[in-house]
Amino acid sequence: MRRILLFLVGALGLSLRLTAATGALPSAQAVAAKWSRNASQAADDYAEGVANTDKDPTALAIAAGPRYISNVTRSFNDGSWANGLRRVGKAGWQEAVRTKGRDNFSNGVQKAEQKVAEAFAPLLAYEANVQNKVRGMANVTDGDREARMIQWVRDMRNYKKP
Repeated sequence: MRRILLFLVGALGLSLRLTAATGALPSAQAVAAKWSRNASQAADDYAEGVANTDKDPTALAIAAGPRYISNVTRSFNDGSWANGLRRVGKAGWQEAVRTKGRDNFSNGVQKAEQKVAEAFAPLLAYEANVQNKVRGMANVTDGDREARMIQWVRDMRNYKKP
């Protein structure tokens, strides 16, 4: 990731140096277009960097937890968190969903289908056992039905993810 960031910063710097020689700075749109074009080309480098890293991002994130809490608390208390939300606002959020969020959501859902199935499998197996247990209980009176409902709730409350 660091390599990609350095690449992007370097590409931006090169662009600025070349135009600085002529005295003209590129427009924000030109810089953004160049960034988008070059960053899009770096997808393979990004994937390769992730595959070949010797760092454990999970362990690093856990170790950085106190700093995260400190920074989040500071930004909440000094108002920068709320100001950042206000800068985007409801209209900005809706625009982002309209232009990219909808497709990203759909792609993420499709790619997660197997993972969701694997997560639900043990829960559904557990529920099947609870269902069989409840089906074996009396079901004649209101009290019977209440006992069945309570048994279901109690058993589901005791479910622990594997």
